[in-house]
Amino acid sequence: MEIDVRKVANLAKMSLSPSEMSELEKDLRDILGHIERLLTVDVEGVPPTFGPAKSASLRTEPDVPRPCLQRDVLLRLAPEVRDGNVLVPREAPLGGSLEEGPGGEEAK
Repeated sequence: MEIDVRKVANLAKMSLSPSEMSELEKDLRDILGHIERLLTVDVEGVPPTFGPAKSASLRTEPDVPRPCLQRDVLLRLAPEVRDGNVLVPREAPLGGSLEEGPGGEEAK
């Protein structure tokens, strides 16, 4: 199977060096190879599972509200606030600071 690593990286908004592209291609080939092996497993008669078995029974204590930061304290701690709300970047950066976008360019 042909993998267009540049297209995958572009869709994921990743800025990669040639060596990182090569490493990503190897990783993707390994993942697809593993999936191909899984397709050969005989699962006839095995009931499907849709999540962790009996996860509700894993809770060790009741879910009750607890004290948390007061709004005014949280707003004082936030790096940037507007109209009583904490400002966050439109997109999570791939690296660097919150002011930088992928590859270090200034976020807009």
